[in-house]
Amino acid sequence: TEALVGEIGGLKSKLHELETRNESLESDLRKEGAEAERAKSEKAAVAEELAEVGFSLAELRTQKESLESIVLEKDAQLAKVIEDISAFKTTAELENQESASLIQSLKKKLEVSEQQVEPLREDLATMANEKDELQLQYAAEREAIVSTQEHLRSVQALVPELEE
Repeated sequence: TEALVGEIGGLKSKLHELETRNESLESDLRKEGAEAERAKSEKAAVAEELAEVGFSLAELRTQKESLESIVLEKDAQLAKVIEDISAFKTTAELENQESASLIQSLKKKLEVSEQQVEPLREDLATMANEKDELQLQYAAEREAIVSTQEHLRSVQALVPELEE
């Protein structure tokens, strides 16, 4: 909008300049008969430029009004966006407070659970130790059984000789 206002001011200045120039040409036309044809064509060109400037000025005014309307629309949209952001921010703050409360509650439950799990861990460690001991006993008994079976085989091998 400011650019259009500046452009309109420039066009007005140009219009004034062209009007002044037109008057000067008319004066020259009266003073110099020999240059009358040239002045007439230049006057026609100036008149054409004046018409174009007048048309451009009207067009720029229309564009300015259109842009002002768009700016008002965008201002309303911006106000709506700001309102939505404010509502979102309020909702987010409430959700953050609820989340913080929930996290705190879960931390307390986790602490309680860890306290309950510790004795179970100790029992599990004890059971693991007992399992290791039983595995060692099993290995020793298995070795004894294998040794006894080998002894029994050697004794059984002697039985036929003794029977003779």
